[in-house]
Amino acid sequence: MIKFNQNFKIEKYHIKLFFVSYILIFILFFVLVFVIENTSFKKKELIIIKKIYKKYDQRLYKFFLLKNSEPNTLIMGTSSALVFDPAFLDEYGKNSINLAFPAGKISEYYDFIKYTIENKKNIKEIIIELKHYSFTDIEFNSAQPVIISNNKLKAYFDLINTKNYKFYLEILYYYFKSFVANTDNDENNYFFSTGLRNYSSSKQELINQKPVEFTGKFNEDEYKKLIQIKLLCEKNKINLVLFFGPITDTQKNFKNNKFINKEKKLIKKLRNDFSNIYDFKYFEKDIQGNFYDHIHYDYDIAKLIIKKIYN
Repeated sequence: MIKFNQNFKIEKYHIKLFFVSYILIFILFFVLVFVIENTSFKKKELIIIKKIYKKYDQRLYKFFLLKNSEPNTLIMGTSSALVFDPAFLDEYGKNSINLAFPAGKISEYYDFIKYTIENKKNIKEIIIELKHYSFTDIEFNSAQPVIISNNKLKAYFDLINTKNYKFYLEILYYYFKSFVANTDNDENNYFFSTGLRNYSSSKQELINQKPVEFTGKFNEDEYKKLIQIKLLCEKNKINLVLFFGPITDTQKNFKNNKFINKEKKLIKKLRNDFSNIYDFKYFEKDIQGNFYDHIHYDYDIAKLIIKKIYN
């Protein structure tokens, strides 16, 4: 019995040691993330991020891209907005950056915009492509920087759950590796530096593809976040441009216009609170050959949308 009690005490000690160690690692890594996100990144660090940015959630890389830019215009939206080249806005005097990321939610846009307004003094305009699923309760299993999140503990858990915490470990790894070997690469990556998605020039065949359906329920809290974005912009004298992009005819007709009816209903609601909403569901010419799939269009359509907004 005495031997059993001794063994139990030893096991109990090991269990306690395990949990204390686990909690300590958890806290130390949280501090590491916070330090890296607060670091003023220079050329070397951006080169490191260029090596790894495709492997992790784009929200993380876009944050560091924003930190090292001084734009006066932000382009935001879901993955379909990743074709808006900042060069399209040059002729209108806009020094822009594309901060769109896949499966974007309105609450995430709010976090990025709030951080930008607080840290960038030159912002004059924010352009957001809206999708009805950005206002829903769908969880897209995404992760965003801890420092910009209102709920920092939740953002940290999201990093852990989605395994995007490795993004910070790789930054640290390549940073120390750079002191041993020269890992610098001065090659300019236009898509990296502007925030664009690098699409193939060949279009995909849409005939046999199933249209996209999002079954999430409308979330009033997401809508309220867009109202807060509007108030932030008004307070800081920033012009807010909202628009809905085009989708294929097949997507429009899917299940008796289920997709497009959701957006029509949302646009009607938005027009009660916003004076100018652009809806680019319909163009004067046939654009069905300008899609990669049923909701993602090409750079030519993005350029045409910019012209329609500013002309």
